[in-house]
Amino acid sequence: MKKLLLALWLTTLAITAKSDPLGLSELERKTLDTVVEEFNWKPGQKYAHKPVAVQSREEKSSTFKLQRKETFQNSQVTYEVVSEGAIVTLEFTIKPTSCKKEGFRPEKCSYRRFGRIQSCFACFKYEDANSQPLGQFWDCVPTRTPSLERRQQQQQKCEGVKRETTEHMIGQFSFLKSAPQE
Repeated sequence: MKKLLLALWLTTLAITAKSDPLGLSELERKTLDTVVEEFNWKPGQKYAHKPVAVQSREEKSSTFKLQRKETFQNSQVTYEVVSEGAIVTLEFTIKPTSCKKEGFRPEKCSYRRFGRIQSCFACFKYEDANSQPLGQFWDCVPTRTPSLERRQQQQQKCEGVKRETTEHMIGQFSFLKSAPQE
C-alpha cells in the first residue's frame, strides 16, 4: 500500500513539474519565449532577461475574412480570403539576469538584484499552434505600468496585427496571382 501511495505521489509530482510554471498555454508560452528571445538580442542589452510574472493573458480563436478586388485582363474579380487562427495577447514583466546573453540558459541564471524591470505587451497572430506568427507586435518599457498614451498606442498596433491576413489562394484564383503581367 505504501508503495502504491508513493508511486501516485511521484506521478503527481512528475506531472506538475512538466506543466508551465506561469500556467500558460502552448501558444502563450511560444509568444512569451519569442518576445524574450528577441528582446535579449536587441542592441545594447548586456545581460539576458527572463520573465518575472504575467499580469494578463488572452488567447482568442477566430476566423479572419478579407474581401479582395483585383483586375485581370480588364475584368474585375471579387473574392473572399478566409483564414482561421488565434490571437494571443500578453502583458508581462521581465528582469535582467546575472548571465550574459551569449550562451544564455534561463534555468541556470538568477535575477540581478537591482535589475530594472521591463513591462512588456505582446500581440501575436497564429494560423495554428505549429506555425510561425502571421503577424506580431511587442513593446517593452522600463516601468512597471506604462502611461495611458503608451497603452493606447499598443492597443492600436495590436488591432493592426489582428487585421493582417495571409492569402491562401485556392482553386480558380490561384492562377491570377501567378499570371505574368503583359
